[in-house]
Amino acid sequence: MKRTWELIRFIRKSRRTKKQKLYKLAFGVALDKTIAIYLSFFLVMAFFMIYDQLIQFQPLFEKMQAAAEPFMPIVILGLFIRTIILSFHSPGILFTSAEYKMTTLPYLKQHVWFHTFIEAIAKALISFLLLFFTLLILTPISTLFLIKWACIIMVAVLLLILPQWCLYQVNGKKKILISIAGLTSITVLRLLFTQFTSQWYFLVSVILILLVCNIWLWGKRLSKVDWMRVIDVNDTKVWNMFFVNRMSEMEIKPVRKPLLQQLFRSEKERKPFPYHRDKMIFRKLWRKNLMEEKQHFVQTVVTIILCLVVLSFQNDILQGLSIVLAIFAFSKMSASYFHKGLKDKLIHSLPWNMDVMKRAYLYWIYPVLTVLGIILGAVLWIHQGLQLMTLLQFIHFSVTAYILLNHQLDISIHKINHKWYTTPIGNWLIGPLSYLAIMASFVTPFASLYVVFLFIYKIFHVKRKNL
Repeated sequence: MKRTWELIRFIRKSRRTKKQKLYKLAFGVALDKTIAIYLSFFLVMAFFMIYDQLIQFQPLFEKMQAAAEPFMPIVILGLFIRTIILSFHSPGILFTSAEYKMTTLPYLKQHVWFHTFIEAIAKALISFLLLFFTLLILTPISTLFLIKWACIIMVAVLLLILPQWCLYQVNGKKKILISIAGLTSITVLRLLFTQFTSQWYFLVSVILILLVCNIWLWGKRLSKVDWMRVIDVNDTKVWNMFFVNRMSEMEIKPVRKPLLQQLFRSEKERKPFPYHRDKMIFRKLWRKNLMEEKQHFVQTVVTIILCLVVLSFQNDILQGLSIVLAIFAFSKMSASYFHKGLKDKLIHSLPWNMDVMKRAYLYWIYPVLTVLGIILGAVLWIHQGLQLMTLLQFIHFSVTAYILLNHQLDISIHKINHKWYTTPIGNWLIGPLSYLAIMASFVTPFASLYVVFLFIYKIFHVKRKNL
């Protein structure tokens, strides 16, 4: 054990030395001595300013302390949920390729793993102590309150390290069933102790259950471990240094499978892929293209949702403007990704059927549009209440988003088929008229009858397309 610990210490020291050199190079690129001196001065000044501001909020912190006691069970439940979520992406114990190579030497895997486990506990303890002293120094929260909460949360987090490691090794539906069973047990336990005025009975019961769980899992800690998966994730975590990545303009990303793909593989997915069906081929290609751009795609969708939610609670004009911006941004974004995907060399090697390609693309876009529609409906319901005019407005906005989305895709298709294509004035006006109708519907709800015109336009457009 002693020799094992000495070698692990040597590995950690070498790793720290290498990281220090990388950070020194990165800071050398970002800062010079003059900027570093000024930055240090401003940080010290900012510290005293923040401290002074926090002292003025002492009555608010006292109210928070008095109101925080009933929320302790919710915090414990949140820690369980955190462990379950993390178990999909991280084993919680930093067992890297360096430690794995030690097991090929005359070092027992059990001893090496045990040292990494102790190291994980030590890091958690140090993190909690730093957070505790930071809150103690900067905030006017009472010491007794901080000690009580820090001890409870720290014990729970430490006792959840081993369950996270073991849960990480479980795949598929079994992990979901175990997670649901664990959360259900904690919830039922909380309901059983609701008759007690003190929270301590529940907290002590949870800690005892975690202790028994840790004792039971200890004998299974190294059974059925996917070491290559553990090493891949941990190596990425060790060397993924944010500041160095930004300075070098390089990013280390772990190879992650989508969560649902890890959990479920239906019978349909196990069958041979139907290559004779064009629609299925294009769906798969569009999925690949969208997954490559998922970061920007998700950022845009989240921005649209924030725009809908935040502006909608200001006034009617801003709510109408938020809906206009949301529909405009989503239709333009979808058309942009559609146009970019058509430049894929693999798509150029297949027979082109624009109608099939468009429907295959919309197969992935419509679910996102449905989510935005649900959020829009919820915002309208909260803002205006459930009434006939609200329903008419919701139908109006949904149909407008649907038609303008298809309209933008059709323009992209025409521009690909005809190099010098210009949008006819009638087709171009449909966008501005639709946006004006949305704004007008917040002045007079009868403007939402514009949806009838949209239906007529859609029917006329489909008939003309089929000729």
